[in-house]
Formats: sequence, structure tokens, C-alpha cells
Amino acid sequence: MAIRSIDDYKRLPEAERQLLEVLSGLPDSSLDEEAVLLTTSLYTASRKMVQLLEQQQLVPQGLSWTAFSMLYDCWISSPRETWVLAESAGVSKATASTVIKRLAQENLCQIQRDPSDRRRTRVELTEAGKQLMRELYPVFHEQEKTVCRTTQQRRAAAIEQPAAKVN
Repeated sequence: MAIRSIDDYKRLPEAERQLLEVLSGLPDSSLDEEAVLLTTSLYTASRKMVQLLEQQQLVPQGLSWTAFSMLYDCWISSPRETWVLAESAGVSKATASTVIKRLAQENLCQIQRDPSDRRRTRVELTEAGKQLMRELYPVFHEQEKTVCRTTQQRRAAAIEQPAAKVN
């Protein structure tokens, strides 16, 4: 939504107005308001989605978001090396190793050492891990669709408002 008038500004949620007020006071006057609002909105939506999924689906299963992310990565492409899972989840290799060991204890994945280089480990989902992902992913995908619908609705509203003023 391009902010072209005081009315456009007033339609913004309070948090977004405060954000723009603070950022507009920075020395660099080339503030791209649309870029700020879009990236902030995407970040906020993704954090809310993660929190909701964790609280409603993952914690009851004894999983964290990091564990779910690693299970998801292995589900999509398996086997995966530990360092790849760590990088994808945004955690250290030590943290990834701890999470993977716990998932292996829960029989959700198995850890395989590379026979040619014992320092390298590969992680692959067990049938129980695959089944869990088949149960969890539809719930996760519903949240993805909600975020996309909201984004599409905002984009449509931003396009319709200027068009309505042309008449």
C-alpha cells in the first residue's frame, strides 16, 4: 500500500504507523515504505504462524520448531547430512546434533555414519517420522494458506483503493 495521503496513513494499524514514524526520522530520506511494511508483515506473519503451530501442534507432540524443521527437511529430501539440517534450521551443528539424537531416541529418524568418513552423519526419517509429518504437514499448510490469503487480501485492497478514486 503506497502511502499517498493522510487517509492512507490513518488506515494503517497503529504498530505500522509507529514503525514508519520512527524510520522516517532516520537520516536516509529514501525510505521505501512499501518495502518496510511488506517485510515487517511477512516477518510478523511467519512468527505468528510458527508460534501457533508450536503451541497447538508441536508442543503436544514433544517437538520444537527446530525439530519440526529438521523432520520436514528430511521428509522432503532424505537422507540429509547433519550440517545441512543445522544450516537450514539456522542453528549450530551442536544444537542440530542434540535435536537429531532426541528425534532418533523417539524413533522419528535414524542416524547413519558415512562409511568413508565417520565424521559425517546422515539423517533419514523412519516410517514413524514420515507418518508424523503426514499428520502435521496439513495443519502447517493450513497456516501457510491463511498467511497467503491475508497477504492476497491486503494486496487486492491496495490495488482497489486507488482504482476506486479514479471514477
